[in-house]
Amino acid sequence: QRVLSLSTSSRSDRVSYQSRSAISEFASHPLDTGTPSVQIAALTVRIDSLSSHCAINRKDHHNRRGLVRLVTRRRKLMEYLRKKDFDQYAEVVKRLGLKALK
Repeated sequence: QRVLSLSTSSRSDRVSYQSRSAISEFASHPLDTGTPSVQIAALTVRIDSLSSHCAINRKDHHNRRGLVRLVTRRRKLMEYLRKKDFDQYAEVVKRLGLKALK
């Protein structure tokens, strides 16, 4: 019998769990997956996972390109959120520990 815990799970299971917890933390209602703050939180989890993978596997250029695309998508969402609702943008940056945009 396999013990279900994050330490014995696969990398994709851990990322999936972290993504779900980030979504539930930033969601304004139970089915909220589309607001910019939720999308930024979910992208941040994927970016953290891919950046650690790229640090270990230096020659994996395909995943590095995907990482750059995710970072660009998060940056665009952050720019949009900063324009539309600066208070929520500041809260997301603070809670996720991200650098503020220039």
